[in-house]
Amino acid sequence: MRKFKIKNVLLSIFLLTSPIFTLFGTLLINAKADIPVPEPHPKNAWAWKVNLGDTLWFEFEVEQYDEYSHDKIHMFKNSLGINILGEYITPMNFSGELYDVSVIDADSVRFNNVTGMVEPDFNSGPIAHFGFNISSSPHEFYQGTLFTPFYQKFGCVPVILPINVTSGILDVEYLGNIINITYLDPLYSDGKINYFDYFEFDNIERRLYFENSFEGYFIDATYDVNGTLETVEYFILQEWWPGYKVEVQEKIYRIFDPDITNEVEWGVDIGYVLYFGENSYDKKFVEKKIEITGFSIGNYEGYWDFDPGNGLLPMSFKEVWANISVWDPSMEEFRFQSQEVVGIANNFYPSLPWQATFPFMPYIFDQNATMEELKFMQNKFTCRYVHLDDFHMDFDGKFLHFEGMNYSQSQTIRGIVDMESGTMKLMQFLRYDNLESIMFEKNFVPLFSGYNNLMLMSEFIHELSFRTQITTTTGGVNLLYAILPVSPVPQRIPYGELLFYTDMMVTNHFSVNSMSMTITLPWDINLNSSRLLFFRWDSYDGFHGNWHEMSEEEINKTVTFDYDSNSVTIEFDMNEPFSNVFALGYESKYDDEYGNGDDEYYEEIPGYDLLILIGIISFTSLALIKIIRKSRVKIFKK
Repeated sequence: MRKFKIKNVLLSIFLLTSPIFTLFGTLLINAKADIPVPEPHPKNAWAWKVNLGDTLWFEFEVEQYDEYSHDKIHMFKNSLGINILGEYITPMNFSGELYDVSVIDADSVRFNNVTGMVEPDFNSGPIAHFGFNISSSPHEFYQGTLFTPFYQKFGCVPVILPINVTSGILDVEYLGNIINITYLDPLYSDGKINYFDYFEFDNIERRLYFENSFEGYFIDATYDVNGTLETVEYFILQEWWPGYKVEVQEKIYRIFDPDITNEVEWGVDIGYVLYFGENSYDKKFVEKKIEITGFSIGNYEGYWDFDPGNGLLPMSFKEVWANISVWDPSMEEFRFQSQEVVGIANNFYPSLPWQATFPFMPYIFDQNATMEELKFMQNKFTCRYVHLDDFHMDFDGKFLHFEGMNYSQSQTIRGIVDMESGTMKLMQFLRYDNLESIMFEKNFVPLFSGYNNLMLMSEFIHELSFRTQITTTTGGVNLLYAILPVSPVPQRIPYGELLFYTDMMVTNHFSVNSMSMTITLPWDINLNSSRLLFFRWDSYDGFHGNWHEMSEEEINKTVTFDYDSNSVTIEFDMNEPFSNVFALGYESKYDDEYGNGDDEYYEEIPGYDLLILIGIISFTSLALIKIIRKSRVKIFKK
């Protein structure tokens, strides 16, 4: 549950008036009459303050660990409604004494966002037992969700407590001792949970606290004035099935609106256009245009429950739909390919976890997504496409950086999300440290007829400045570019430390007379004492292409050095569609004292430990300038 969002108190009017809510009751607990608990005795001053037909809604955050290895088994988020079915009195045996106890029976229900209806979850049973018998010892008796379907979901935490009618308060101090003696101790004796040896009870905060001071297990719960569970955080050792126990770490929050998509906010609207470059090991490079066309809600199946063995269950997600167009180099235009979901989220997950029906990483993220929510997409159940053993996240105020690793298969997923717009800026998938696929957002700039002098912006590279000079014969020419900190091709530059890659493309190169790009260096890199190295990426050399160092003749034809402004300018050949990768690097030069004077030895200038390389990539149909830098640009933070 997001801490910065305030839950709505009321569900929308149409839900309150729908037939299904007539069946299951309202969402709020407004006591109409006290339901007394037996027996008829002057000292029996206890009553339930819930109504038959009420529905209590809860959100769950669950993590389960192996008892011995402490490895994570399963983690998820979900919501559940407890619909009060009725109250009845039945005898119950405790320590040889028969108690006439009051039992609260309930159904579990879920809210379907697609239909707007509350639907039964096909689990039912007693969630609370309470009895009073002045002639027995102890006098009072309480049991919670034991031996019912709710026991697995709520553990040993009471969902509803009775109110002391005489005092008019929820007397948790008195009830805490009753729960310990008649509920927790018997569970421990039966091997269902761990033992608790320390207790705190606070009537002012309506708080129950139980702790195992030796092993760190605890229950920390607070309750509403009517006795219903409000919040709980616990860490317990719980029997999952006979002979098998797991450590369960869980947070439960009482909510009043079952809509699990009401906190999602998109930073795009219908008609919004995005451009992405995508490169994968098996499909090579693709330029994509994404035009937002609409929004909807859909149900997706996943392991959204406590026991993955229970099978797939549906969960509702908000969706962003878009028309996907792919650049056709022969026609020099974007051609429609398909209509797809490009963003998907709910209050629990900022993207569809890979556990669901197909692997998915969105172009659009929920702007309200938090780093905490990304954590629930990493383990072998909620990330079945790529099992992640470790997951790191960092937020710098604008960009959310995340990195997940699978150590056994040497797989890594890295991503950068602009949380101001909710767009995925960059996402990589690597195997054995080799790039398998990458996608990155590109900037779109319309060009005017004539001379265009443009400052190019990089959200990741700040030490250098970039300008491009383009002369066109007509309007209708567009520039698409991205300046990146990682390689957009399956191979890295073969040696040296890199500064950046950049990817550039013009949509109608026949209308472009000339095009160049100028990179201005910081003054601590002096061109007079530096030697530049250039590499070319040949996409036709090998299955995926290869890097080649440029000759001095090629450099002389394409590169101009401006020593006064400490900059270099690359000229592009516009006779055919083009692409370039370049970066600048320096080393201090002096004659090799061990050689014949013709060879040169290059020593790094003190205080600046970068070797910057310049390379040119040639693709038949794409303009691709790629720039990478490792030592000063820390993109993926841990």
